[in-house]
Amino acid sequence: MPGIDTTENYYRFRVRPPSKYTRFRIVQAKNKKGIKFVIGFKEGGGSEIQSILISREKYNREKAKKIARNIASAQGVTLKV
Repeated sequence: MPGIDTTENYYRFRVRPPSKYTRFRIVQAKNKKGIKFVIGFKEGGGSEIQSILISREKYNREKAKKIARNIASAQGVTLKV
């Protein structure tokens, strides 16, 4: 699970395993262009960030790692990237 998945447009950082959720939604981060969150919805209710998507066009790999680590840390999760 840890690490970076690279697509044509984004670096994806998984914060939590997708198996914890019943459905997902992608939302734009407020005040942060080029950053999106995959929100996972739990079966019993509630939601949390499942993945962080960071634009490859706007950020290089190292800057994307730093941003993802900071966001995950604010969620109480340590990313190993």
